[in-house]
Amino acid sequence: MVREKIINNDKLEEQKAIVKQVNSLMALCDSLKEHIDNIQTQIAQLMQSCLSEVLEPAN
Repeated sequence: MVREKIINNDKLEEQKAIVKQVNSLMALCDSLKEHIDNIQTQIAQLMQSCLSEVLEPAN
């Protein structure tokens, strides 16, 4: 009975460590997604700027 509780406690600690690692990785994924979104916005703005330069008549 005591041994079973020790084993269960070890499993609980292992599960907590796994949850902590998963949460850390999910935070990294969220950060990377935000970074990608920002880069895509910058690319779209740059493309629009380039098109404006090409398509606007010269003065």
